[in-house]
Amino acid sequence: CNFAHFVQGNVVLCGLRNGSIVPVDVRERHSNHPTGRSSPSTARGTVPMLSARHNGRGRNQADKAKSSRVISMPSAVCSLVSLSSDEHYFLGSSMDGSIKLFDLRLIQKGAIQSYAGHVNSHNNLPLVVDPSETLLMSGGEDCTVRIWSIKTGEQIFAKSVADTLFTALCWPESNLNLDGSSSLFDLNHSWGAWMGSRDGLFYMHGT
Repeated sequence: CNFAHFVQGNVVLCGLRNGSIVPVDVRERHSNHPTGRSSPSTARGTVPMLSARHNGRGRNQADKAKSSRVISMPSAVCSLVSLSSDEHYFLGSSMDGSIKLFDLRLIQKGAIQSYAGHVNSHNNLPLVVDPSETLLMSGGEDCTVRIWSIKTGEQIFAKSVADTLFTALCWPESNLNLDGSSSLFDLNHSWGAWMGSRDGLFYMHGT
């Protein structure tokens, strides 16, 4: 099964091809394997997927508790990104172009913010957050790079700079060169980011 995932403290968030985002506490004991058989990974306490069949009343109650923590995206999940400023928040994107912000404490209420305009139908496109965690960036199937305000959901930038998909995106973590001098790309711009595609490597910045 192909899925996106990240570890946030004691919680592993798994994004599945069926659109589900499943938070799993690694401290909990899991006794079921997706095939219905035990495995060495289960014995070591690693995280199995939810079993397709369960027996017993207690098991059903446990399943309901687990399902209440499952988030549903409209399509296969392709990217998950946590916010280090608050361990409860994370961003998820799916292959229908949806990008959403979630709060682990409010999972049953669904997304708390959405970001419109992203174009995707079947590609595993990256989703990246700038070091200040105020901006969100992704490249679409239309070869357009878009940037949104994480807080407001407003799209603040959209531009096509290549004829192929951007499969790698990166916000610089520092504006200094290795010798401590100012970077050539530190020109007091509001933001700057690196983007990679089959056409080459690009650097783009705001005003």
